[in-house]
Amino acid sequence: MKRLMRHYLLPSAILLLLLWGCGGGGGSEGSSPPSGTPLAVDTDGDGVPDGVDAFPTLKIASVDTDGDGIPDAFHAGATKAEIAASGLFIDAFPTQKVASVDTDGDGMPDAFHADATAAEIAASGMTEDTDDDNDGVADLRDSLPRDAGRFVSFALVELPPLPGGSFALAEKINAHDEVAGSSTDAADVMQAVKWAVDAGNQVTQQALSPLAPGKFCAAYGLNDTGDAVGQAEDAAGIRTAVLWRGTTPIQLSPGTAGAANGVNGSGVAVGLTRDAAGRKRAASWAVSTAGAVTGPVDLGILAGGTFSIAHFITAAGLVVGEADDAAGLTHAVTWKLGADGSLLNGPADLGALAGGTFSAAYGANDTGMVVGESKDASQLRRAVSWQVAADGARLSGPTPLGTAALNSGKNLAAFAVNASGWIAGVSEKVTAQGLPASVLWDPGFHGGTLYDAVNEIRSSEARGINQSGQITGSFKTADGNPRGFVAIQVFLP
Repeated sequence: MKRLMRHYLLPSAILLLLLWGCGGGGGSEGSSPPSGTPLAVDTDGDGVPDGVDAFPTLKIASVDTDGDGIPDAFHAGATKAEIAASGLFIDAFPTQKVASVDTDGDGMPDAFHADATAAEIAASGMTEDTDDDNDGVADLRDSLPRDAGRFVSFALVELPPLPGGSFALAEKINAHDEVAGSSTDAADVMQAVKWAVDAGNQVTQQALSPLAPGKFCAAYGLNDTGDAVGQAEDAAGIRTAVLWRGTTPIQLSPGTAGAANGVNGSGVAVGLTRDAAGRKRAASWAVSTAGAVTGPVDLGILAGGTFSIAHFITAAGLVVGEADDAAGLTHAVTWKLGADGSLLNGPADLGALAGGTFSAAYGANDTGMVVGESKDASQLRRAVSWQVAADGARLSGPTPLGTAALNSGKNLAAFAVNASGWIAGVSEKVTAQGLPASVLWDPGFHGGTLYDAVNEIRSSEARGINQSGQITGSFKTADGNPRGFVAIQVFLP
């Protein structure tokens, strides 16, 4: 209704201005509108009175025919710096409020506005473009769908299981292309593993030692110094949190069930322990260069809640995870830790999409971008992001990621984000076979499935991304067994 009022009141306002200028409205010929009226005020000084200016505080534009918040054009005197500072762009469809961007100028919108209804889209007669930049690569297979000059292909490097093992799972990748994960061995026992991919895409693997005499161990996180974290079975059969320095496991909470999910370069690890009642409690530990452990520090729960889990920690000590509230709903949360692993703030509730009953945060970067998932009003999982302050307090979000084509998938989740804002995750049932697919979202939240130079990576889930944009995760082979992968970005001319 607000947009309709703007659209239909505009001609009346212009008519009123003309009447004043021509002697109408009781004034003498050539008189100005009475001082203090909307038509006499020009806040941004662009020569267009506020009463008829669609952008009364921005002097670079004044007309927005369809009322979608995107200007029809910029004023002739607007500088590049002013336009950039405004964050605005020219509406490619100035009379259609359902869309505004057409990268390749083919008359088909890149995407429809999030608030456009099905009826409005149908009435517009427009169809969403499946190749925004017209580079011949479908958006779902193009990780730079709005840049015709560069298409990212991927060289898929398989991370094999340990000798005699049947499957492998890859979790996180660091700046040196080292990957932490797990693999079955010849005895079909799960073992923590680190893989390394060299400049020639050759892979080496290293089994991480279990806690003797226990056999099971698994790695879930990795930092840039090569420390891996996860859990291992101790002599009493308890699966407890560990950190591996080299291949040697260091128990973080001896005799207590739990797991470490993330670790930063300062040796601060985060994850969970279990209390006397068996409930999960987010925890942190600090491991010195000599291997001395401080902790666990109980990171607490939301008011009235019963559990919490920490999934990841950044270099600056921002921790993300999940916790339930007094109503029993699980929400994404953040904490802020000191360099020694001490709790400075949190947990802070990040909320969920409108009508959603669940959210969780799995990754973050040091610019305050947090990624994860949230259920929507239909209780479908959606990949989302939040922006938080230095102390972890929510500034904005959750914001859904991706395009309508990706969101047609039943379930989506974002698991990792690098410092440049590239996000790795998964979208279910978007491949031709209706299988889950690994997804890469660019900093503008435009997403595409990972695409190998020959084949789409099918039935896969991307779990980690490093600053170079190399992505790791797992996919299923033809025999149905999972394998780890590293997707190496290849920029084509």
